[in-house]
Formats: sequence, structure tokens, C-alpha cells
Amino acid sequence: MFKLFDYLISFKLNRRIILIVIDVINIILSFFIASHFLPEIFLNSNITISSGYLYFVILGILIFIFTNHYKGITRAIGSQDVYLLALRTLFLVISVYFLLAFLNKEIPDQKFFILVWLFITISIGSTRFIIRDILFITN
Repeated sequence: MFKLFDYLISFKLNRRIILIVIDVINIILSFFIASHFLPEIFLNSNITISSGYLYFVILGILIFIFTNHYKGITRAIGSQDVYLLALRTLFLVISVYFLLAFLNKEIPDQKFFILVWLFITISIGSTRFIIRDILFITN
């Protein structure tokens, strides 16, 4: 198992692609969990859950790429990186909010955006720490 993991992370481009895929999964799961905490948001609105996923995933990956979120995972991940992640995800949530307003879509309650921000930050941050620890163990 660790040989496969070592092979996958051996190339820099592969590492970034793996991190992007993991982040897409984390964003979708975070959106899914937040929508289950507040199901009434999608029952009475014209926003479908699938379009919500799409907005968060596309904007999230673009924001993460352009803010250098995918630079070296093996360097020490500390509190500053968690704060930067929280700012990136806050920027993501605000961007989706304004995109919905620009597209004249119904905007879900702010509680939903706060939950999505919290879940994305926690899930991606936790994943980064776990990946970093696995890399340290295997090397």
C-alpha cells in the first residue's frame, strides 16, 4: 500500500492532481453535510443541490489554484496554513454568495454558508495534516 502511495506522490504534477481530487471530494462532502443540517434551504428554493455543488467546486478549485494552495504538502503545516485555508474558504463562500446574487439566483440563508465554510475548512485542513503525517511516516 505504501509503495503505491509513494509512486503516486513521486511526481509533482501527480501530487497536485491528487490534492485537487481530494479537495473536490472534501468540498462536495462539506456541501452535502451542510445541506443535510439545513434541508429546508433547498426545499423552498430554485437552487438545486447539483448546481450548488458545481458553484462551490469550480470556484473552490480556481481560488485554491490561484492562491497557491497546492504548493508543497511535505513542508511543515502549522497554524498559519490553517488560517490561510480559512481565509481561502471564506473567500470561496463569499464568491459563491455574490455569484448567486449576480446570476439572480435565490440565495440560501447565511447559516448555510457558515456551515459550508466551517466544514470545508475542517475537512481540507484535517486531510492535509493526515497526508503530511503519512508522508513523514513513509519517508
